[in-house]
Amino acid sequence: MAEKGTTKEMIWVSPNFTDDNACSGEGTDVYHLTYEIPGTSKDGIKLRVIKDGIRLTAPRGSDAEYWSDISFCCEADPSKVKASYSEGVLKVDVPIMCPDPFQSAVDVHVE
Repeated sequence: MAEKGTTKEMIWVSPNFTDDNACSGEGTDVYHLTYEIPGTSKDGIKLRVIKDGIRLTAPRGSDAEYWSDISFCCEADPSKVKASYSEGVLKVDVPIMCPDPFQSAVDVHVE
């Protein structure tokens, strides 16, 4: 823990982000997030998910803390999120529902 009167260094962590054809309109899609957070323990990781985004905080030693806030463009299902941590890498799979926004679009005739 940091000494009284000192402040922890806050380290912003941006995840590597991939998806399985997200927003394809084919039902449930998944965001795959990978965070590199070496020096923290699995028990120290706090991962919170709401339908609109995800928040990560994790201590690194006594003088620093990783943090990240990410907003989703599609609605997530927080009850089905899965996460694993090994050797400094946190992997998170976030199921989302993302209907095709062009499903009922009007076709335009080009002259």
